[in-house]
Amino acid sequence: MNEKQYTISAIKADVGSIGGHTRPSLEMLSTADQLLDTARRNKVIIDYRVMHTGDDICLLMTHRSGKNAPDIHNIALEAFFEATDIARAQGLYAAGQDLKVDSPCGNVRGAGPGAAELNVTVTDARPSEQILLFAADKTSPGAYNLPLFNLAIPTFNDAALLSKLSEGLEFEIMDMEFKHENKTMRRTARLAMPEALYDIAVLLKNPNRYAVSSIRLRKDADCGNEFVSASTDRLHNITGKYEGKDDPVLLVRAQKQFPAAEEIIQQFITAHLVPGGARGSHMGPLLPVRMNLYHNRTYQKSPSMEPFCCPIVSCAGFSIKDGIISSAVDHFDSYLFEEARRTAFRKFMDIRQNGFVEPGMLPDLEVEYVDGYQANLKKAERAFESRTF
Repeated sequence: MNEKQYTISAIKADVGSIGGHTRPSLEMLSTADQLLDTARRNKVIIDYRVMHTGDDICLLMTHRSGKNAPDIHNIALEAFFEATDIARAQGLYAAGQDLKVDSPCGNVRGAGPGAAELNVTVTDARPSEQILLFAADKTSPGAYNLPLFNLAIPTFNDAALLSKLSEGLEFEIMDMEFKHENKTMRRTARLAMPEALYDIAVLLKNPNRYAVSSIRLRKDADCGNEFVSASTDRLHNITGKYEGKDDPVLLVRAQKQFPAAEEIIQQFITAHLVPGGARGSHMGPLLPVRMNLYHNRTYQKSPSMEPFCCPIVSCAGFSIKDGIISSAVDHFDSYLFEEARRTAFRKFMDIRQNGFVEPGMLPDLEVEYVDGYQANLKKAERAFESRTF
């Protein structure tokens, strides 16, 4: 990459937490911060931030190595491995849960952590980037399907988007059930909006199988036309069994030719229903929570777990100029999202009254501890007999 181009990478993993699925320890966050600070001083990365949502540590980095760069992905993996060592030493829960490799392997895809990455180019018309980083916990990549679909329909947003998005968009949708011996192999569909609007809707209806991995403007943009990138890896495709939900991360470029920040965050105010929750086996509202940022040895703390492990999402906003990251703004720290949190709580209490019966719980193949569930199901089915009536 030349000096006018850089990459924004957000890489996220659950590698241990205090007292159950709650939050990583300060020592884990500090270790990750120190490792990334060393990479910054060695000029491997330009800048970085360390944060967490629930029990997942999220690393935001800027660099000039491009997407899927082995040196950048190895930095993230090393940070997660060192945080795992601390979690084990402290006796924390589920230490190293999302690490499915024994050592850094140069690509987090297929190794357990989730990654969202965007390439940008600095231009006179767009000298800096306005970035929204969404980090979710206790849910799966399909949690972003509805917000991103609605974002792409201008009539549901600010009327100014009618002209800004008039050239159309291209959705890249991932088939998350696709499996290949090459863990980095993916099966994707690229569909145009608005021409394929209904095809896109048919796929995104099933958030357990299909998820948006990226959205780009169909009209070429000097600064790069991709403005949405989301992680779509599923742990059970890597390990062959359910080991928790996949806790996706999402990057969105905002303003000017892209949707405005307010148009993006409004998609999360309804606390829409998503798969996940306690033991990864329920349906529940996506609860907007405040961000938890570890920076300059300071730490902002907010609740990390709700009753029944309600699916949660945070949103940190940054300005990035020449790869240098600004201080953060917490987009969900407002009185309007206090109302969204109350809405989410009421929704969750209502759906939990359904107990173990769908849609309170997920379909059979999505129940997290599927092996034990299937064994019990087969045992119960042996009681059936064929009879003539």
